[in-house]
Amino acid sequence: MKPIRGTNLNLSQPLARGLFNAWLFNEGGGNVVYDCAEGRLGSLINNVTWLPAKGGVGLRFAGNNDYIQFATNEPRCNAAAGFSCATRLMFWQLPGTAGANAYGPAYQATGGYVWTLYGAPATNTLRATIRDAAAANYTSGSLGTIVVGRWFDVAIVFDGTGLRCYVDGRFITRVASGSVLGGTGLMLRWGLGSTNSPEAVAEHCMFWGRALTDAEARRVTMDPYCMFRRRSPLIIAA
Repeated sequence: MKPIRGTNLNLSQPLARGLFNAWLFNEGGGNVVYDCAEGRLGSLINNVTWLPAKGGVGLRFAGNNDYIQFATNEPRCNAAAGFSCATRLMFWQLPGTAGANAYGPAYQATGGYVWTLYGAPATNTLRATIRDAAAANYTSGSLGTIVVGRWFDVAIVFDGTGLRCYVDGRFITRVASGSVLGGTGLMLRWGLGSTNSPEAVAEHCMFWGRALTDAEARRVTMDPYCMFRRRSPLIIAA
C-alpha cells in the first residue's frame, strides 16, 4: 500500500540513492502535490481530480487539457550519463484524434520532447520514445495492451546509450538511441496539456538522476514504495 503523507525515505534502501523527485499523490485533495524527496511542489492544472487508485489515492485526468506540472528546467531528466522514471498508471480512454498520443510522464526541452511514456490510440498500446542528441526519434514497440482497468507499473531507464523499459517487474525492451537530446528544459509533466489528453489515472511518479540497475528497475515496478520507511503497528500496553 502507498505510504501515508509524512512518511520518510529510508535512505539505506538502494532505490533511495539518486531519487530526486518522489510524487506519491497521497495528499487526497487540493490542487498541489508534494515531492517527498526534495520538498518541491507540483501543480494540478485544469480538471485533475482525486479518486481511489490501486494502492491508495490517485489522480484522475478527465481528457481535456489536464496535466500535472512538476517543473520547468530539470537537467537531471536529460542527463547524458543516465536518468530514470517510474510511474503507476491506468488509461480509461485514449484520444479519438488520429495520430494523437496520450502522454503520461514526459520531459520537453528547447529542441522538442526529450522522452515520453504514452498510449498510442492507433494500436491501443503503451509505448515509450526518446530523442537522441540530433533530435531523431526512437520509439519502443508495445509495452503492453491498454484495456480499461489494467494498471501498469512502468520504469524507463536511460543508461547513456539507450532506454530500457520495464513493466510489472519484467524487462520488456531496450530502445538503442545512442544518446539523449540535450538543451534547456521547458516542462516536466504528467499529461499532455491539450484537447488530445487521455482519460487516465496516475498513482505516483518518481525520478532518479541515474540509471537504475536491472534489479532496481524490476523491484520498483513490483514494490514501488519499498524505499519508504514502514510504520510499525501501534502497540498498546495492557
